[in-house]
Amino acid sequence: MKKLIFFPVVLCMMLNLAACSASNSNITEHSAEPTQHEEIYTPDVTEYPTAEAVTESPVTPVPETDKSGNPLTVSFIDVGQGDSTFIALPNGQTMLIDAGNPQDSETILSVIKKYGFSRLDYVVATHPHNDHIGGMAEVISAVDVGKLYMPKKSHTTKTFENLVNTIANKGLSINTAKAGVNILDEGSLRIDILSPVSDSYSDLNDYSAVVKMVYGNTSFLFMGDAENSVEYELLNNNTDISADIIKIGHHGSSYSSAESFISAVHPNYAVISCGAGNSYGHPHQETLALLQQKNVNVYRTDEAGTITAVSDGETITLDKNASTIQANAPPAVQHEEVVQKSEQDQLSAGGNEVVYITKTGKRYHRSGCSSLSKSKIESTIEQARAKGLTPCQKCNPPQ
Repeated sequence: MKKLIFFPVVLCMMLNLAACSASNSNITEHSAEPTQHEEIYTPDVTEYPTAEAVTESPVTPVPETDKSGNPLTVSFIDVGQGDSTFIALPNGQTMLIDAGNPQDSETILSVIKKYGFSRLDYVVATHPHNDHIGGMAEVISAVDVGKLYMPKKSHTTKTFENLVNTIANKGLSINTAKAGVNILDEGSLRIDILSPVSDSYSDLNDYSAVVKMVYGNTSFLFMGDAENSVEYELLNNNTDISADIIKIGHHGSSYSSAESFISAVHPNYAVISCGAGNSYGHPHQETLALLQQKNVNVYRTDEAGTITAVSDGETITLDKNASTIQANAPPAVQHEEVVQKSEQDQLSAGGNEVVYITKTGKRYHRSGCSSLSKSKIESTIEQARAKGLTPCQKCNPPQ
């Protein structure tokens, strides 16, 4: 891990919150310009859920670029209760991960223009929730776009339908965001998608594109809204999730950032994107307490506004001070109802695989199952069976 250095820079952004109404939308498949190990789709709001054909494309060489000693600049944009990250890559290219709520497009575009860009070479819409794709349609309408990555998952909102229609009208193709997809591999700079690992999840958050970026000896992990079930998938698959800086999953919700996961990431610093006084109570005290226990410095957009990290490949510099609330977080203790277990229990296969139960329920579940109450209790399959519980037929956890 590299020590981070601080310097004061004021970056002011406007923020707001909004919601959108619902409607059906989809995407169909289409072969496009060759890219490495990618499924490529042309958007069409009538057929996306039933798309079946897969286009495996040959490798497209990455063009040589002028390595003029540019730093890697990562701006975690203050979009209130949402997510958006703009990245100026050291090779002169750019990347955007998510685009906040519908009213946040101008804020995002102002950051892109601030750095002197009018093109996004790589765009990742982590998953179809409004607070992650809300401003995406207007942003991609306003700038040139290279490659667009989205998980193969639709959503029944006008915001999603508007985004898909905008993609189609602009003549863009959608590259499927899934584990194993390499976005960029150029010398000391590499960007990979680590998840979705599975084809189907019970919670829309778990379809989130999890992105890892490595530049020299520094690294960043962007979690979208991925929750515990995805974290355990990555751990069980022995995926390299280590990172100097992690953009915490799901705005600091207690349903993300499991202790074993944060231990494996072993970050020096964590960024939480959330809105001041949001109705969800993000970030949750459990998450803050865990990060405190792990000696992770926390940065929050609701407190500091837009947060910018700059890497030269050896050290990372942040432009804001760490959150003061970390010192006031409660001790990192588990809830009374949580079943105690070792980290090895969490990662073992078979009867020790992690599932979730309730105090009075008769079945055990995957994380995020709609049949599972919010007061879920972490357990192992072996412990659940010992209580006489059976697997939920709706979310179909391991038996």
